[in-house]
Amino acid sequence: MFMFHKMKLGKKEQKVFIGLFFLSIAYIMPLILADRFFVDDLGRNYLGYYWWDHNGRLLANGIMKVLSGFSSTVLDLSPLTQILGVILLSMSLVFFSKKYFSHYSTKLQVGMLFFALASPYLIENLSFKYDSLLMLLGLCFVFLCFSLPEELPRGIYYVLTSLLILGMLFLYQAELGAYLCLVVFEFIIGMLKDEKTGHLIKRGISRILQALILALLYQKSVSAYIANSPYSKSHADLVALNAHGIKTVLYNFKEYLKIINMYVSSYKPLVIIVSIACLVSLILLLKNFYQRSTKSLGLKIIDTILLIISPAVLFVLSLSLLIVLKNPVFGCRTMISMTVLYLIIGIALAYLIRHIRSTYLIMGLCLLYSFTFMYSYGTLVKSQKVHEESITQSIVYDLRTLEKDHVINSIALSGSYTYSKQMIMADQNNKFYKKLIPNYFENNSMWGGYEVLSFLDTPTQFKMTSMSDLHYIKTHKSNIANKEYAIYVINQKAVIYFNHGPHKV
Repeated sequence: MFMFHKMKLGKKEQKVFIGLFFLSIAYIMPLILADRFFVDDLGRNYLGYYWWDHNGRLLANGIMKVLSGFSSTVLDLSPLTQILGVILLSMSLVFFSKKYFSHYSTKLQVGMLFFALASPYLIENLSFKYDSLLMLLGLCFVFLCFSLPEELPRGIYYVLTSLLILGMLFLYQAELGAYLCLVVFEFIIGMLKDEKTGHLIKRGISRILQALILALLYQKSVSAYIANSPYSKSHADLVALNAHGIKTVLYNFKEYLKIINMYVSSYKPLVIIVSIACLVSLILLLKNFYQRSTKSLGLKIIDTILLIISPAVLFVLSLSLLIVLKNPVFGCRTMISMTVLYLIIGIALAYLIRHIRSTYLIMGLCLLYSFTFMYSYGTLVKSQKVHEESITQSIVYDLRTLEKDHVINSIALSGSYTYSKQMIMADQNNKFYKKLIPNYFENNSMWGGYEVLSFLDTPTQFKMTSMSDLHYIKTHKSNIANKEYAIYVINQKAVIYFNHGPHKV
């Protein structure tokens, strides 16, 4: 019990948590006020399914079952899920900071740790009403793996870390990249503390082997669930170890680089300033390391090389699990492991501030832009929601009118509805917004279908548009039409044919 006493938060850590908590709540407030269902939320809201177990996320399924009072349908508990998520993540970050950065000031720790929450690639995860708590809880488990006291008996240490790794895998497997990043981080911290290189390598290998063994155990235990879900199976297969597999990995890597470039290109001046600041921080770190290290010159040179290449290694590791998949989901929510990379940027800036006080302005600028981006994002989400609700109400009114003369038991979508005016203007200067904010009314989007169906009080299903539907549309007059869409009733299926974008099957 004495060992666990080291995990207790003292007065300083409590202040760090309170500061981080208030910053986090202020940060997610635009999402709470926007109150828009995000992607999978629409299906769960309309059909009430859990189905996380179909994706191998059994613990996620269990947690939501408990929070929903073991109801047969999942409950929308937002914004409680989002608030709980950031509270738990803040707490785990404070434990993490207590182990490695307790000598930093309270304000510096708060600013540094907030970088993890302010990652632009975490915004999608925070936007989910049902999923946000589950994804963030998985991140908490990853950080806690590296926050346990080193004095714990080895047996207890491995049992606890194994449970945390398994918990993460059963919540959101994409976070395994975050674990690998922290293995490298732990190695670097040990190196800077002048720990023996052999010990560091042994500990790093032990960490990786532990994760690999548990990942194989996890895969075996969820294989039956994933096999029964075509969607999950298609996104769980790894690339083959051949030339084609290498091409797939390179293609995947390029696609994720495109997503990153969408954000970077919109904030180029800030990215350049932060990059220079991190470079200066690394130079100061190397200088301090050389002055304090008692290692031989040869080992110092090796350690220096490892420190110099560590940013690139961390970047690749944050995407490692995604790029080795045959069919990854090219969405920001899968890039959740980059949270660790953003935290390390915060740590680098905090280290720089301790040596050059005036550079706190750079950290302040980063925090300011993270808030301005999140608040503009929230406003755009709200405008898109209002924009879609107006068209949904119009579609539902027209469908009810058509039901007087036609039997309609399913709907389908074709074409693409326009974004709101605010979104169109924002997209001219920042393409990253459109990557984050989905348009539900597009070709065969079941999410748009569920949004319409949630307003209908008749038993109707969503179906895909077929080739015969498109042929019918080309050769027949619509039942109802306006400047935004036309509706064709084809064999008891209402095809909502939007007048914008290509029309595909």
